[in-house]
Amino acid sequence: MKNNKNEEKADMFISGNQETVKDDNIAVGSMRDDLNSNSSDAEPASYSKIKSFAKNEGVSPWPNNNKDDSKTEAESGNDKPSAQKSKWYRILVITVVILTIMTFMAGGYYYWITRKGTEQVETVVNSQGEKPQIEITEKKFSDENPNILAVDTETIKTADLQQLLIQKSNEVKEDGHDKPVEFIVNDLNNNPIAFSRFAIISGIKISTSVLDNLEEKFSLYFYNDGGNMRTGIVISLKNKDNAVQEMKDEEIILADDLIPLFLGNEVMKEGVIFKDGNYNNSQIRYANLNPEGTVSLDYSFVGMKLVIGTSKNTTRAVIDKISKESN
Repeated sequence: MKNNKNEEKADMFISGNQETVKDDNIAVGSMRDDLNSNSSDAEPASYSKIKSFAKNEGVSPWPNNNKDDSKTEAESGNDKPSAQKSKWYRILVITVVILTIMTFMAGGYYYWITRKGTEQVETVVNSQGEKPQIEITEKKFSDENPNILAVDTETIKTADLQQLLIQKSNEVKEDGHDKPVEFIVNDLNNNPIAFSRFAIISGIKISTSVLDNLEEKFSLYFYNDGGNMRTGIVISLKNKDNAVQEMKDEEIILADDLIPLFLGNEVMKEGVIFKDGNYNNSQIRYANLNPEGTVSLDYSFVGMKLVIGTSKNTTRAVIDKISKESN
């Protein structure tokens, strides 16, 4: 009876009856009964028939397994195009990111270059396209042309004039000159003062034998010698040969004669020894008047002029200036 039922179920499987396929419990139960009813190893007829049918049809004896296998194969087949698409999508995303970064970098570099160029242009031209105004501080004194030092020759005292010379030298220093600054000493009527008159009111005690060989025209110079203000004086000559000899004879007292030119600096007055020197084809007689050698008395004859300076550098700077003017 049981064998007949199994055969009937196998026929239903073969004929494609869906109810029997769906009823897995009945098929499994029938097979279990067949197995239990046979004590030998021989397969039940129903089981053999199912296997034979499955073999001939090329399908699994168990419909559920066949269904799962076919699904797995389909899914596996569909995974290949999906993986391919995923790979190209990643490549596209990476490319877009790289291009975006490069675009930002290029834009930033362009902005930096154009901004830098604009800043450089702005330092040369203002917003109206005009050249910027360069503020030039006008100096109080000229080192190219003579300046005027006005003196009230009728009332000024020697001490006042000496103080005026110190004051004027400090003003020249504050004005920031690196060349000798020339002054013409005038009275209040703007007339040049004669050197002999200037010598008297300033306290210069130069001998008459020297004065007799000098003209009345002279210029006074202030020079910043390394932060120390020094003076120079240039006097036109009447007789150069006589002036050379008279100045040499005066050397022993010359430093004391010219005290007002030292602007209050302490100098050696006695035992002064002059030596010979040379600068720019000019013979110079000089004597150091302090141990440091920052104050000296130098004089030289340049053309028809007597040049006197209170330091080596001052005398040389004045020589350069009058030599340039005479050329």
